[in-house]
Amino acid sequence: MACINFVFKILLSGVLLAGCYASGAHHNTSLAHSHVTSDVNQRLSLLRSVMRSRGVSVYIIVNGDDHQTKQHGPWDKRLEYISGFTGESGQGVVTQTTAVLWTEAKYWERADSELSGTEWTLCRTDFTGSPNMNQWIATHAKYTDKIASDPLKWEFSEWLNLDNYLRAHGLQLNLLTENLVDSIWYPKPSLPPSVVFIHPLEYAGEPWENKVQSMKDFMSSKSVDVMVITALDQIAWLLNLRGKDNPFSPLFKAYFVISTSLCVLYLPKNKITPVLRNYLGDIVIKPYDLVWTDLPEFVRTGKCLYLPDEANFLLYAWVPPLKLLTGPSPVKDLKAYKNSAEAKGMRNSQIKDALVWVRLVHRIEKGIESGELWDELKVLECVDQLRGEHWSYIGNSFPPTAAHGTHATDAEYRPDAKTNVKIGDDILRVSYGSQYLDGTTKVNAILHCGIPTPLQRSVYTAILKGLIALVTTQFLPGSSLHRLEYLLEQPLLALALDYRPQRVHSIGEFLLVQEDFNSTLNINFFGVVEPEYLDCGIKIGQVIQVVPAYRERYMTMEVRSLFPFESRLIDTSQLEPHEIRWINEFHATVRYVIGEQLVGRGLHAEYRTLIKKTDPLV
Repeated sequence: MACINFVFKILLSGVLLAGCYASGAHHNTSLAHSHVTSDVNQRLSLLRSVMRSRGVSVYIIVNGDDHQTKQHGPWDKRLEYISGFTGESGQGVVTQTTAVLWTEAKYWERADSELSGTEWTLCRTDFTGSPNMNQWIATHAKYTDKIASDPLKWEFSEWLNLDNYLRAHGLQLNLLTENLVDSIWYPKPSLPPSVVFIHPLEYAGEPWENKVQSMKDFMSSKSVDVMVITALDQIAWLLNLRGKDNPFSPLFKAYFVISTSLCVLYLPKNKITPVLRNYLGDIVIKPYDLVWTDLPEFVRTGKCLYLPDEANFLLYAWVPPLKLLTGPSPVKDLKAYKNSAEAKGMRNSQIKDALVWVRLVHRIEKGIESGELWDELKVLECVDQLRGEHWSYIGNSFPPTAAHGTHATDAEYRPDAKTNVKIGDDILRVSYGSQYLDGTTKVNAILHCGIPTPLQRSVYTAILKGLIALVTTQFLPGSSLHRLEYLLEQPLLALALDYRPQRVHSIGEFLLVQEDFNSTLNINFFGVVEPEYLDCGIKIGQVIQVVPAYRERYMTMEVRSLFPFESRLIDTSQLEPHEIRWINEFHATVRYVIGEQLVGRGLHAEYRTLIKKTDPLV
């Protein structure tokens, strides 16, 4: 609480002015426009020069935007720019003599390669005795050092946790309204000049007016008169709007403020159009940067302001503690459980990508049989071509990959001209996801173009058993998803294999491929189940929907990713009769639904491939 009061007094005293962000911060012009080479060490030298001029001893850098979006555009990858590390997650700390990076274990191999030859050091926090970032700073910083970061790039709870930890060690985390990496980044990528477009009610299923009214009802129940929505996917869902400000998700840069007297949408100026003003009616639309000008007035006139948990720390710091209420965003729960129109669109989207997979498998297998050369890059080219044939296809929902042989064991592998290999007698793991106008997809599928090893068959079958156990279990509404995930790991553990859990996550309707939700299950929840054992290169990804079970009051799951399992990898001796029956029933559904699509398009050769792939197990 002392920290919050301190920050609030600073803000009131004018040290941190909203105008700094409204004007894009006061950059050192000579440095910003100097020639910056691709050499990471030179960039570090420039950053350290800026740090000295600002009196900063320790500077913390993270990838991300002001809205804590999981997928980042190139303009938000500051850690990548300053370090050369291309992993999606990570934190970096720069001092005048050291540069240290932390990231998830799955990125360590990549980080070792990309940081080689630079001044950066990778810290592996899973190793005994290796400090995490907080511990490292507390150990290496002196009490006189100014430790700083950009508060817009942090969820407020994460900032507070770090600041409290440092204060316990006689240190303090300082806010800087200037992002120091931006001050040396030239030329810096910019947001695309795209417009915001309307998501038709045919797909959205509920008018935006009803959704906004539900937010006002929530505010009334909490005795709150102002609420700020900061998450971009939540704003897009709430207003039935979509954009093109993210490489893999139809998002747009915005803040949305709801008060008892008016609603204000803050957008970049180039996105404010007469069509949008007419569509949103009484909602006031203002330039994006003016949120920092208007926020003090909302704080002054409001009795209580609600900030969702994902709000950045600068927003949090502007609100006096006695006027602030924080908690989960009410949009998150509403968005997690799809209405009937959204559910229909999600099911249709999975069918489109299942059709792509079956046609891809047909081309690969028949091509190899006839002597065609197939490699990883050709697989991805074929996926793009097949998806592009559908009028509603917008783009990827995440970076796709085709990984063959030993490449399949690398979770982050992406083929390029140097690493590309020919498809032969081994595992081919293909991952792709699509944004269609009516839904978002994610596919993780396996093809084997030869004779699998006994271990590959055993592992694939064990993973399949875990998937069947999860999707056939019955549970009450409101059950915790994480309490059910143990079902995925049991068959692998029975083989004495080290299961590395992959959480089941929510998936949006023409939004993010991986969304936050409260982990409780209810009807029309759509999620992605991704059991894997990458030591063998195997990963299965299925989109599931929660539906009513035959047992009264109970629910269960149905698989909506209608592509066949790889029969070459299924060891029926490991399966129980009910598991064989489930696979056969699932394959019968795939044969009927996808077969109808193939025949309707005159793709009879592909249909024959589907028949072969869905032959009943005995």
